[in-house]
Amino acid sequence: MHYPNLIRALGLLATASTAVPVFAQTTWTGATDSSFNAAGNWSNGAPGASNAAVFDATSTANLTNIGVAPNSAPLGITVTSPASNVGIFINGTAAVLNVGAGGITLNGTRDLTVTRGSSSSAGFLGVTASQDWNIAAGRALGISTTGEYDLITNGVTVTMKGGGAVNVTALNFDIGQTNSNAVIVDGVTLTTSGGIRLGQNTAGVGSLTINSGSVQVGTLLQFGSGTGASGHLVVQGGATLRTAQIVTVTGAGASTATFDGATLRATTDAVNLIGVGNFTTSIGDGGLNVDTDGKNVTIAGAMGNKSGEVGVLTKSGAGSLTLSAANGFTGATTVSAGTLLLNETGSLASTAYSVASGAVMDVSAKPSYSLAGVGLTLGAGAGSNGFFNAGSAALTFGGSLTVNLTTLTPDASYNLLDFGSHTGDFSSVSLTGIFNGGLVLSAADTWTGSFGGYDWTFSETTGVLLSASTIPEPSAFAALAGAGALFSVVLRRRLRA
Repeated sequence: MHYPNLIRALGLLATASTAVPVFAQTTWTGATDSSFNAAGNWSNGAPGASNAAVFDATSTANLTNIGVAPNSAPLGITVTSPASNVGIFINGTAAVLNVGAGGITLNGTRDLTVTRGSSSSAGFLGVTASQDWNIAAGRALGISTTGEYDLITNGVTVTMKGGGAVNVTALNFDIGQTNSNAVIVDGVTLTTSGGIRLGQNTAGVGSLTINSGSVQVGTLLQFGSGTGASGHLVVQGGATLRTAQIVTVTGAGASTATFDGATLRATTDAVNLIGVGNFTTSIGDGGLNVDTDGKNVTIAGAMGNKSGEVGVLTKSGAGSLTLSAANGFTGATTVSAGTLLLNETGSLASTAYSVASGAVMDVSAKPSYSLAGVGLTLGAGAGSNGFFNAGSAALTFGGSLTVNLTTLTPDASYNLLDFGSHTGDFSSVSLTGIFNGGLVLSAADTWTGSFGGYDWTFSETTGVLLSASTIPEPSAFAALAGAGALFSVVLRRRLRA
């Protein structure tokens, strides 16, 4: 045996084992009582900084009211398939369950609930290092208190992964105390019964990034809860944020809200779904879809382009969305359902508007409105069309008008625009979809064209598109002759048979 090589190999193994430490686990037995801190309730002593608490198929006793008093700091908590769901109870205002870098994992058949009985604002489920909460699909982590729920350790990031649920029942879920905290949502559904506050005290900075999955806020999402505190919100990658409002408090530090491939869904009628204050709202190339979900809401805060990108806004869902600020995003504005309104102070920097069949874009609160340089596309189907409502306003034409027809048999007329008066002409009028072709300005304010078996006429004076079939209806004689010929063919075939 070559001993020097063996010694070197053992040295490498020792180096590898120290570089990638393996932490011990201890499994709940509940052999003596329901105390989390009692060593006798665990297979390898009470969990601590170097061993994680595990609840598996061998955990069968005292699972529903496990008490932590005064404190405990396990490396992590894993719940697989114990005999029942696991409930951990924090006794009193001084007790804290601090979870280390091992995080929380629910990947079996059972859920975990951590509850505090006191309404005090003291922390009770803390994190001592950046960590992952891995919550598998079908599983739920519940955090419950009658007071506030704070991430009490500063400078850490909690990433919530998986397809399961994290449910916070509290007055507010506070992220970012005297320093900074961050929560990243990667696939879970995070639900809070109260609000989410980003940034606490005078110097706290709270960040919430929703990469996938969804966050459902019981009341409102707020930047800051004290003078100087600030927050940062990012919703992207197809994720959804449901909330009644996004607001800031007086004196809060500079904050940001960024939407890039995001859906913002209203949960109630609200004057300010996105309010005003010391925060900026920006939209990226992926766009922002505002789903009013049958509600009537207002966005009072101005929305601009994300740095280096072009913001795109879509209004979806039944109900109405009113924009009351001077918005600076320069991508397209689309109304796929419901009504999008610009009030007397609201404006758009978009140069392309698209209004789906049955939806409405409304600028009737304004005395005048210009469509010069704007590409306006209106959907049209069977019995409905997109509608641009200017009420009694004076419209200035100048951009293009496109009607996207989605039916083989168009209506005889479509009322596309309503206005008090107009000046100028559209730069072009065309049809797309089932019928494709351009109309020609053949007389004052009148566009005409013949294609697809129809004569088309659009009037700039009335805002109405007319269609008239150019294929004559068959006469009664021709119909009878055709029926007789068919009968003759059938009769001959029967005689041959």
